[in-house]
Amino acid sequence: MKKIALTSVLVLLLPLLTACKNEPANPPREYGGALIDSYDDARDAAASANLDVLKRAIRQYRAANGGYPASLEELKGFIGTEFDEEKYEYDTGTGTLTLR
Repeated sequence: MKKIALTSVLVLLLPLLTACKNEPANPPREYGGALIDSYDDARDAAASANLDVLKRAIRQYRAANGGYPASLEELKGFIGTEFDEEKYEYDTGTGTLTLR
């Protein structure tokens, strides 16, 4: 009877002992990583959403001034708002604006 009880206890404890070999989770690190990923995704989404607005502003600039802005800095002055120029590729010859 003692052998059966001891065997039963070992069979029940074996999965618990093997589970302890796994690396423990680090919830703060996992949560922080998720927050950083969400922040980066939101910035990319904002740049993408602003792309259409900036393309329209380039067309309006051309209509008002007879040519394309010489730089994105000049476009900022025209529309009166700030945006991250590093997110965009701008061709001054064609007025083409794309995301980097």
